[in-house]
Amino acid sequence: MKQYASIYLLVFILFIFAIFTGEGGPFSRINFHPQSEETNSLRLYLLINMICVDLFREILSHFVSTAKLPHESLKDNYWIHSSELNWFYTFLRDICNISPHRNGWGNPPESKDKCASACIERIKIKSLEIRSPTAGVSNPIFEDTWKNLRSDIVEIERQVLNGHLYEKRVDDLFSKDTYLLRGLVLKLRNIFESGKNVNNNNYGL
Repeated sequence: MKQYASIYLLVFILFIFAIFTGEGGPFSRINFHPQSEETNSLRLYLLINMICVDLFREILSHFVSTAKLPHESLKDNYWIHSSELNWFYTFLRDICNISPHRNGWGNPPESKDKCASACIERIKIKSLEIRSPTAGVSNPIFEDTWKNLRSDIVEIERQVLNGHLYEKRVDDLFSKDTYLLRGLVLKLRNIFESGKNVNNNNYGL
């Protein structure tokens, strides 16, 4: 029993060390392998248009009740059905009282700035570059972009929501094969075209 207790203690110490040294939570290890440019593009497109949109939506609901929204047409939970990341960004910036990063809302933040608004800003800026799931993304660019987006998502979730749900969803998306990614993009585009709410949990993400 003493041997098992020592092992558990070592695991606990390593876990605490990882947290305080910025190594991330329980889903933080990703091994990159060469993928097709199509697969890289599909993953980034879904990361922005599914997971980041959901994250921004949840942050907004964390800070604001629908009664406080500035337009009557956006009340009665209408705002929950939006799928536009930039739309959510505007409300996070304007009505959630989130402290601006050092360079101010609307400006590129410093790379080492890890405050919530800086992470939100970086995701918004990157979303402008990831417009199409078929553009094709090389492996070096994909790895750098994925690591940076994942880091910002994890940091926002840690600071605002105090959880690991979106971190796990990012890593789950990373594990999907090309065939499933194509299906998810097709469903997402059908939702965009029909104007329906994006309920990504139906897709296992």
